[in-house]
Amino acid sequence: VSAIAWLLENRRPEVSREQAIRIDHPHVVAPYAWGADDGTVVIAFELVTGGSLADLVGDYGPLGEGTVTTVLDQLLAALEAVHGAGIVHRDVKPANVLLRATGGAEPDVALIDFGIALTREDARLTHLGAVVGTPGYVPPEVLRGAGAVGPAHDLYALGRLALAGDAAAMRTFAHTAARRGRRCATILGP
Repeated sequence: VSAIAWLLENRRPEVSREQAIRIDHPHVVAPYAWGADDGTVVIAFELVTGGSLADLVGDYGPLGEGTVTTVLDQLLAALEAVHGAGIVHRDVKPANVLLRATGGAEPDVALIDFGIALTREDARLTHLGAVVGTPGYVPPEVLRGAGAVGPAHDLYALGRLALAGDAAAMRTFAHTAARRGRRCATILGP
């Protein structure tokens, strides 16, 4: 599945937001060109041919601890870049993590789908009571209306993603996050 194929199959009004997200990071698939004709918008992304993390887990079952650690490490690095750009993804989930074909080497993942992402400016313009995201990946406090959407939103979803990859993954997630302690502190901010 390529990011462009996904976009064409799932065309939504948020495509203009996709075009605006420009993050240069090896684990983030961001658009690099776009065109429009008669109301049809086409956005060009890197072609990622290895399928999604959701497909991998669905086809082969739980991932090994080493694979989960590698995936989480790469996604933490991606989220550091995303949050450093002042963006909250809001839809981190296995289907939004694509795998680059590596020929059997360690996994190389890419975060996609910034269709519901928010910037710092957007966060002030959202409607009260509106919850956007994928059930199971939205933090409970956001669902209750008690928490503001911020980088912690994506880190909660990443923990849930770890659980989707492996039943013992929360332990792996905690160890990976601890190794990257300074990075996590940067992501969460003051």
